[in-house]
Amino acid sequence: MSLTTTAGAPVGARRWLGRPLGRMFLLLWAPGDLFKSLRRRPEWLTPFLAVSLMSLLLAWGGAPYALRAAESVLPPGTPAEQSELLRRQIILGQKLNLALTPLLLLVKSLVAALVLTLLTVVVSGRGDYRRAFSALSHLNLIPLLSSAFALLVLRLRGLERIGSPLDLEVPLGLNLLIGTRHATLEAVLNVVNFFELWYLGLLVLAVRALTGCSRVEAALIGGTYWGLSVALQVTVTLLGRDALTAG
Repeated sequence: MSLTTTAGAPVGARRWLGRPLGRMFLLLWAPGDLFKSLRRRPEWLTPFLAVSLMSLLLAWGGAPYALRAAESVLPPGTPAEQSELLRRQIILGQKLNLALTPLLLLVKSLVAALVLTLLTVVVSGRGDYRRAFSALSHLNLIPLLSSAFALLVLRLRGLERIGSPLDLEVPLGLNLLIGTRHATLEAVLNVVNFFELWYLGLLVLAVRALTGCSRVEAALIGGTYWGLSVALQVTVTLLGRDALTAG
């Protein structure tokens, strides 16, 4: 017989709910309890700081691979002075990116919460910006895990395997099983992966817990938001590839 609190949550989950950082990681093993607690008491600062810190660590860990990829586009015979200048510019850009990471994450979360709130209002007639922002701040952990997995794959391959900027891409989705030369289709297939589907499932669960809407409404809201997110990801990926091939 499992031990539960009077609120119905497992005793272990109840202990974690009382700790800000532990509350965040309930997303991984008791998301329902987390979202119910966020409905009563929205909280965003702890997950924002934690995700920002982990994002900085991942960016730092991936910096040598990005530098190697950028240097690979230099044509043979490039003067040493020009190569060194490019290297310094890349390192400066990486430092600037590190400095702006928390700000960019905050802006992204604020805009995303606005979109999610508008969708919940349109579909269910109910919406709370603070709750949406709080939920998305916690859900940012899932894309972070995806990035960590991709960096792990790069490290296992080794720095010497980076021969072009495209080598930084790690296939995670259906493009592992379905080969295609069509850039748009490949980008879409790559988005259909475990982490994205996990995110979608958690998002639907969050919407239902935070708004009290029906399963159908939550699925419609979550699916629409996820579809917009996927479209944006695919667009950014394709623009990035065009810039790399043009360079």
